[in-house]
Amino acid sequence: MAVISRRNGYLFLLAPRTASTAVGDVMCKQLGGRFIPKRDMLDEHGALIVERKHSTARQLVDAGLLRRRGVDNLFVITAVRNPFDSLVTWWVKKKTSYVPLLADPNSFVHRSKSAVTDIRFVMDHTFDEWVSRNYADATPRSMYAEWLEDADFVMRYERLQDDFEAAMGRVGIDQVPLIPVLNPTEAKDADYRSYYTPHSRRRVARAFAPDLERFGYRF
Repeated sequence: MAVISRRNGYLFLLAPRTASTAVGDVMCKQLGGRFIPKRDMLDEHGALIVERKHSTARQLVDAGLLRRRGVDNLFVITAVRNPFDSLVTWWVKKKTSYVPLLADPNSFVHRSKSAVTDIRFVMDHTFDEWVSRNYADATPRSMYAEWLEDADFVMRYERLQDDFEAAMGRVGIDQVPLIPVLNPTEAKDADYRSYYTPHSRRRVARAFAPDLERFGYRF
């Protein structure tokens, strides 16, 4: 899912775990935006083409929802978050919110066998073990590469309201509402650092070195 406002000339790509749902909600209710697509797009076999949430510009173009020229003519906004923090949030969500969804065969978690396997793993393994399972290789990667690909403005989760106001100012919107708190990860400890061992810290630092370097994030 993304938010588009042709009147104001922006496209907001909802990157995972960046409070994007709350930002998108404000855009649609108060800043002339609308969600695209409104629901998951599936092919004739039921396979997911474009998900309702967290779609990228490339996916929207490939699905025919937007033209490439149209994307290029819009001010594209997305957001990032410190990978150390983001991974803890993801693990906690899997452990607390996603595990109960395994009992529902119609839940989004069943779209991917690997996702189901990972959620089952989280049920009885520590954060450190989960990091080792998923990031054992030394291949550097960017957590938000697919959303950053077309971005003209990158907001940071850590200063989201200020960056949101700056982004909206770039498209001529001066009166910017406050971003509400939606979908908080309530079971998560306040300090993400408490989840890490020296071992998992090294793995994540190596895996997401491109993001840490590009955005100046640290442990």
